[in-house]
Parts: sequence; C-alpha cells; structure tokens
Amino acid sequence: MPMPMPMPDNIAVVIVNSNVKRGLVDSEYNARRQQCETGARFFAVEKLRDVALDQFEAVAHELDSTVAKRMRHVLSENARTLATANALAAGDLALMGCLMAESHASMRDDFEITVPAIDILVSIIKEEIG
Repeated sequence: MPMPMPMPDNIAVVIVNSNVKRGLVDSEYNARRQQCETGARFFAVEKLRDVALDQFEAVAHELDSTVAKRMRHVLSENARTLATANALAAGDLALMGCLMAESHASMRDDFEITVPAIDILVSIIKEEIG
C-alpha cells in the first residue's frame, strides 16, 4: 500500500538514466518470476511478502540455492524498503544511503539483474557521495 513520505528540505533525489536497454525476455523476467513462485509454494503462501525474513533464513538451506537467492533478495528488499521509509521520516540520510547500497548489492548478488554499466554508475556515485 502506498505511503506518502515527506522529503526533508536537505535532500535531493537524482535520477540517472544509464541508457541501458533491456527486454523482458532478455532479462530472464519469467525465470525470476518462476523462482519466486517456487519459493512461495515452499512456504505455502501466495506472496513472498507473507514470509518473514527470519523464517526464511531458518530453512534457506533446504531450498534450491538459486531459489534461495531470489527469495533472499525479495524478502530483504521488503525489509530495506520499510527501513528506508523510517530513515527518511527520521531524516537519517546516512542510513538511507547505506540501505540503497545494500539494495543494489542484493540486486547484483542475489537477484542477479544488474549489468556492468549500472554497477559502474553505482560505484561512481558511492565514490562521490559515500
């Protein structure tokens, strides 16, 4: 459910277009979706958001390693999203930056959806603003 979040006066949002093009077929969208659906079936839930991160971690070793990685990303991303909203509400921009960096690392390592051009952009941004 959408939550309006007021932006602190001292924050600027910068959107960077990498100009990297992708298609849903090329990006293996359907494979990721099936892997997430497999994880949901394992936990007998309709949506992965209904699985607690600690519940997942307790049995992750029982899952196919790829399915576990996909689930880890989705579940940890949900937790990061909530933590980012709280950090924004508290004006904790340093924490927001850390959470954004963790999000990219999870997309790269667990969901495996980044491309070198995006990884380079993230690296440059981290060097410039921390």
